[in-house]
Amino acid sequence: MILNSPPAQYTQYDKIIIGGGVFGLSYALAIIEHDLAQRVLIIESRTQYYHDRNWCFWFDDDVPDYVSDLITQTYQYSSFDDGNEQHTMAHFEMPYCRLASSTFYDYALTKIDHSDSVDLVLGWQAYPEEFPLEKLLDARGAWQQPDKTKNMIQAFVGLTVSVPEHAYPLNTATIMGNMRVVEDAEGEHFVFDYVLPLNETELLIEVTTFSANPPNVATLKHWTLNRLKQEFDRFDIIAMEHAFLPMDTKVHDTSGKAGAHSGMMRPATGYAFVQIQRQVFSLLGLSPKSSDLGKVTHYMDGVFLRVIKEQPSLCPLIFMQMVSTMQPRDFIAFMNNRLSLELWWEVIRSVPKRPFIKNVLR
Repeated sequence: MILNSPPAQYTQYDKIIIGGGVFGLSYALAIIEHDLAQRVLIIESRTQYYHDRNWCFWFDDDVPDYVSDLITQTYQYSSFDDGNEQHTMAHFEMPYCRLASSTFYDYALTKIDHSDSVDLVLGWQAYPEEFPLEKLLDARGAWQQPDKTKNMIQAFVGLTVSVPEHAYPLNTATIMGNMRVVEDAEGEHFVFDYVLPLNETELLIEVTTFSANPPNVATLKHWTLNRLKQEFDRFDIIAMEHAFLPMDTKVHDTSGKAGAHSGMMRPATGYAFVQIQRQVFSLLGLSPKSSDLGKVTHYMDGVFLRVIKEQPSLCPLIFMQMVSTMQPRDFIAFMNNRLSLELWWEVIRSVPKRPFIKNVLR
């Protein structure tokens, strides 16, 4: 049921979740779809939901059936280029998926409004200290402009636009286009373009940077607008999305936390949607525990991030060699956090050796 204010007392609830984003709504859907005997209260600060982002991921068996049915669009090819060379990867059995937040929100809200197991309070600011710790999951999300940090941050502004026409194949996602290094007063930034064709006249275009000192939203939007102006004489902005995603292998104080802030975001890639589904199923006992990234992955992600932080000029070469030498299934396993020592060895074999070996031995 959807409520306008919290109930007077909370004894009837088994779990209280602060934050009705992807984790909170996924948890609610798992409860409802699997008809679990659990009462859940979700408290969300926003007063209404609207299309504010697209969640993208390579399809994985851990995507629940009721989520896979909502997928807005799939891409059978992924494109990468460094401004000189282009590589297109085919992955028919593991398509790259786009899930529009509006589709996910509408489905979840309809299910919750007809549920006796889940109550959702909208327009209410909640704080962890207000609730019994044993019942609490703090799943508050979005990062705004971060403070200066010694860690890497993935930052982007994405614009969904309509154009008279475009030449992008509808079955191909440009994952890392025109990879380059941009230098400003803050230092060097590894930058690339991300393009998803939505139909014959609409595109989602993001300019993304990996940097310890990323530009602010206004600058990132300026970069994205310039990218559009280079290609199109005319376009209309339909929607905007942005994020600052910490690429940090050290997750601090995860007690009582869930979702991306609890370490579910893959540090080396920024992908989190499928990982959050794994966390939900693990917490509810619906699948074997698989939400922990693992010590090997944490360590090797740290190596990977140190290399791209210390030598951003190597990033275009690193990623182009990965996608051109690794098998598509192995590259997707890397992106989807299906990692092993053997796969990490495959990654290291595919990229410039000296900086990686130096950081492994550090």
